[in-house]
Amino acid sequence: MSTDSPSLGVDAADLSGLNSYRTRLIIAWTPESGDAERTEMQEEFTREPRAHRLIVDSDESNLEIIQIGETAWYCSAGECSQFQGDTNSMISSFGLLAFDSDKFIKGREVQHVGEETVNGVRTRHYIVTITTAEAAMLSQGEITDVHADVWIADESDLPAIVVRYVQTWKEKRGEVNGTAEYSFETYDVNQPITISPPEGAVSMPEDIPAYPQAKDLFLTEGLATFSTSDDVATVVSFYRTEMEAKGWSPTDDQESEGSFMISWKKDDRTASVIIGPEDDGGTSVTLTFK
Repeated sequence: MSTDSPSLGVDAADLSGLNSYRTRLIIAWTPESGDAERTEMQEEFTREPRAHRLIVDSDESNLEIIQIGETAWYCSAGECSQFQGDTNSMISSFGLLAFDSDKFIKGREVQHVGEETVNGVRTRHYIVTITTAEAAMLSQGEITDVHADVWIADESDLPAIVVRYVQTWKEKRGEVNGTAEYSFETYDVNQPITISPPEGAVSMPEDIPAYPQAKDLFLTEGLATFSTSDDVATVVSFYRTEMEAKGWSPTDDQESEGSFMISWKKDDRTASVIIGPEDDGGTSVTLTFK
């Protein structure tokens, strides 16, 4: 065994051989008595098309975030909202953040155990020395017996990503003893992965026209908001013309201090829009429908 601490960091130039992958992160606490606690986070990434899916499942809540291109959905408690616009920050972490190997081993004492195949990837296995102070950041009580292992990709066409990391320790919370684990793994590397919109995702009714220059769209059940660089008069003219072309009959059309509120009816359905100027130029739009 060696005790070197190699620098194996990942940067953007290394990622040409990485096209898709999944990751799983688990934080778990298992007491000798009482209820166990567990939080699990799963992610999926694809390069083409550029897409990301995140699921967080804990004892308290469950949420899902999906991004495909410039459209993203946020789902929680059985309801999904849609966003559209500059959402690049959500997928900018492709191949970089969660499993950069230097974040796990750089500057730490390590022992090279050997070479192993993990999740279909050839890896180098290291035992990593983790101090009690470092482990305490993940704990809620007194900790002892910290142990950590990391498996780092060792293939010519892949960057040195972390394929698996497992950190365990004993922890005492109040008078209760137990064990805890923090684990992370990368799998399905360069396997076919399809990321689709969530089931039950909301969408604009087909007979309500989508504004062609909309920016920063937010869409949820019965409500859509967005902004545009077009002026108020242009947006008002669009909705007056296009809503009637879709079979809606106007029921109200009011203007106050440069803002407009227009309402329509179609059979037993209603729709209305509020169109007003934004402080920094352009126009804001709030559309409701049922």
